[in-house]
Amino acid sequence: MTQSTIYTILNVIMKKIAVTAILWSVSLLFLYSCNNPFMERILGRTNNMEDPYTGPPGTGTTEDPFIVHNVETLRKIGNDPEWALSSNYRMERHINLSGAGHWTPIGNGAHFTGTFNGNGRTITGLTINNISGNEQGIFGRINGTVRNLGLVNVNIIGQGLVGGIAGLNDGGTVANCFVTGTVRGTMNAIGGLVGYNNGTVINSYSTANVSSEGHGVGGIVGENFSTVENCYATGSIQGDNNIGGVVGYHFSGIVENCYATGNVSGLGRVGGIVGNNMNGSITHCIALNLNISGPVSEIGRIARLVGTGNFSTNYGRNNMQLNGGSHGWWDDPNDQDGEDITLTDWNNASWWIGTAQFNSTIWNITDSSLPTLQNMPRGP
Repeated sequence: MTQSTIYTILNVIMKKIAVTAILWSVSLLFLYSCNNPFMERILGRTNNMEDPYTGPPGTGTTEDPFIVHNVETLRKIGNDPEWALSSNYRMERHINLSGAGHWTPIGNGAHFTGTFNGNGRTITGLTINNISGNEQGIFGRINGTVRNLGLVNVNIIGQGLVGGIAGLNDGGTVANCFVTGTVRGTMNAIGGLVGYNNGTVINSYSTANVSSEGHGVGGIVGENFSTVENCYATGSIQGDNNIGGVVGYHFSGIVENCYATGNVSGLGRVGGIVGNNMNGSITHCIALNLNISGPVSEIGRIARLVGTGNFSTNYGRNNMQLNGGSHGWWDDPNDQDGEDITLTDWNNASWWIGTAQFNSTIWNITDSSLPTLQNMPRGP
C-alpha cells in the first residue's frame, strides 16, 4: 500500500468522524431545545432519580392544577399569562435550583392568591442576593396557600420582609412546610419561613440560621400579627431588637405549641420563643435554647414582655445560659420566663403529651427525642 493511499484512507476516516460529531451536536441541541426528558437528567434539571415528568400540564383549576416539575415550570408562575398568580399548582418532581442563578420571588410585588401544593417534595438551592429588596423568598407576598413544601439549603439575602417561603404572608396560609439553610436581612421582619405574618403559619419548622441588622428576627416568623402554631425552630437567631427563637416581634395573635432550641442573641428584647410579646398570646411553648445573649433587663426565657401580652403554660430549660453564665429564672408557667423543666422532662414522651399538651396526631412524640412534625415533605 502506497503512502498516498494511506493518506487517502485516513482523510476519509477523519471526514466521517467530523460528520458524526456534527450530527451528535445537532441531535443534542435539538434534545435540549425540546426539554427532552433524557436531557432533563443529563443537564441537571432534576436533582433526584425520579423519572422526568411527561404527563399533562394541568389547567390551573382546583381539580386539575398546573403541574410544576422543573425549573422552567416553576418560573412560569405569574410570568406566563396562563399561569396566573390566582391559579392552583402542584409539584410532581423535586426541583434543584442550584446553578439556576438569582431567584426572583414569585409574584415580584403582587400577591399570590392561588394554592401551591408542594405535594411532599422539595426545592433545593434557592439563592436570592438582593440587599435592597423587600418581600424576598420563594414567594414575595401571599394571600393564598402554600403547603407541603420543603426548601433545602436556601441562601437568601434581602432588605426587609424576608423569609424562606414568603417575605409577606398577607392573610394567607403556610402549612406543612420547612426551610433549611441561611436567611439574612439588613432591616426588619426577617424569619426562617415568613418575614411578616398577618396570616397563618402552622405545622412547619425551620433549621435555618436567621440574622439581620434590624428588628423583628425569628426562627419561624420575623414579625407576627396573627397565628403561629405547631412549629419549631433549631437554627441560631441574631439581630438588633425583638429577637426570638420562634417569633421576633409578636404584636398580636397567638403563638401556640411551639418550641425552639437554637441560640438567640440581640441588643434588646430577646427571648427563647419570642423576642417582644407586645399584645399577643403565648401558650404551651417550650424554650430549650441553651444560650440567650443580650441585656439582662431586656431578656425573657420565653419572651420579653413590653406591652399587655399574655403567657399561659410555658416552660424553659432549667440550665439555660444567659450571656454565657447561669441565671436565676422565675418559675411560673404563666409569666415571661416560664416554669423550669429538666432533661428528664423533655426526654419523656408523656411530658410532651400531658403537660406541654402537644397533640400526638400532629407530632411524632417518642421518649429520648424531641417531637417532630408528622406528614412533612422529604428530600429526594
